[in-house]
Amino acid sequence: RIEGDTVRNLADEIRKLTCEKAVTGLILDLRYATGTNYTDVPLVAAAFLPKAKHVFTIQRGKDAQNLSVNPAVITGAPLMVLVNHETCGPAEVLAAVLQNQKRAMILGNSATAGRAFETSDIPLSNGQILRLATGKIILPDGTGIFPKGVQPDVNVPRPQSSARRPRRLSPRRVWSSVVSLFTPFK
Repeated sequence: RIEGDTVRNLADEIRKLTCEKAVTGLILDLRYATGTNYTDVPLVAAAFLPKAKHVFTIQRGKDAQNLSVNPAVITGAPLMVLVNHETCGPAEVLAAVLQNQKRAMILGNSATAGRAFETSDIPLSNGQILRLATGKIILPDGTGIFPKGVQPDVNVPRPQSSARRPRRLSPRRVWSSVVSLFTPFK
């Protein structure tokens, strides 16, 4: 999930990685990832984008909120992002931003959920909450994510055995099978 402690946890992990040895490549696994906090997406993206960039806009009617990032912590290492049909919300925005900025190669067996839009909760008199879509996410190239989702750059088909029960591919296996086939974006 991209919310709460995501930014702090990512910073801690990056610090550990860069202190231990040189980073030769990264896999960001966003399969089954959700969340509700779109304002953390630029902070997470900032760890990987090489220079200050406008990453996306939340459009609310005639009002718009532009979100930008500062220079990255890790820029030279190839980055692959794993997604699936359940990657949604801020996680799919992060995948879209990294793809849109040509910083990461997106791998998955399907498009993401296509549910990247800002919502507002309205309390009702009976104690329930009505959740409304109140803003759409627009990338710098003018495209949106809702409702089509983020299309993977590389389609990684499910193994035949997955028809009986879901099987998650390990990031290490995905990396080793794909890294020899593709040159990462520069």
